[in-house]
Amino acid sequence: MDILAWKAWYSGGRAYCSTGTDWADLPDEGVLGIVVVFDEFAPASENRLHRFVSGSDLYWMVDLLGRPTICQGQHEDKPEKRYPGANIKKGVWTSDEEMARVNEQMAAYARSL
Repeated sequence: MDILAWKAWYSGGRAYCSTGTDWADLPDEGVLGIVVVFDEFAPASENRLHRFVSGSDLYWMVDLLGRPTICQGQHEDKPEKRYPGANIKKGVWTSDEEMARVNEQMAAYARSL
């Protein structure tokens, strides 16, 4: 299963999509959530398989087994040591209101592909 698309939401209402932005060009700090959409469909569904990623200190993209993969973890995971070449982005806390808005937008994006 390969990543078809992703979209990242940042604090302050910013959002970036894989169709117009490379992961490496994303801001290094301020991630609130990411939706990763895969190239396969859920069984007995018209919806693509997807994963919501949020609530972490760090997010990174790295090639695992020859495939680009978006991961998440905490500072103590030290992805820069465990996954050489990983491009790391930092998450931030926000208000409940902003996170609720982001969660709604993440769900809508996942359904749209």
